[in-house]
Amino acid sequence: MTIKLYEQEGYQTTFHAHVVSCVKKNELYDIILNQTLFFPEEGGQTCDKGTLNGIEVVDVQIINDEIHHYTHSALNGDVQGIIDWTHRYTNMQHHTGEHILSGLIHKEFHVDNVGFHLGYNEITADYAMDLNNDQIKRIEALVNSVIFSNKPVKTYYLDDYSNIEYRAKLDLAKPRLVEIEDVDLCACCAPPCKKYD
Repeated sequence: MTIKLYEQEGYQTTFHAHVVSCVKKNELYDIILNQTLFFPEEGGQTCDKGTLNGIEVVDVQIINDEIHHYTHSALNGDVQGIIDWTHRYTNMQHHTGEHILSGLIHKEFHVDNVGFHLGYNEITADYAMDLNNDQIKRIEALVNSVIFSNKPVKTYYLDDYSNIEYRAKLDLAKPRLVEIEDVDLCACCAPPCKKYD
């Protein structure tokens, strides 16, 4: 299992790791590291961009808790990874905005988010009801109020989940929770902003 450094510190942009395996698959090399800051494509969100020893990482996927980095060149031994901060931070801002939006829609209208896609050119969020213009204006005002208040965003795991209610699309045994006080508490895998900045 790859150690997910991005869960510990989403603002870090460089890391060192050791290559566990490097296998050529078609035109690319599939590289597994012992630990990584690269967030894989997961939860409807695009993967991180960046380099390993100066070599571009063209894709990152998670398969059976192992994170696979795809490059055009083979790597072995110890490597330095660098995350493309502009791409990472943009994703963090959009991701945190989705937590605010979905949390408030759930709180105000008791409606679940049934889909989220944070792509390179488009962001979509789908809900289990259609919102009318008045509801959209109300949610927009609430979202803006949360953003302007700059509430802290916390991420954590619990020992016991039996007495806590949180949003989740999947039934996970020990999910990482993202919490924005009085706004959202949700199982989530991606790095959010510490505040909506």
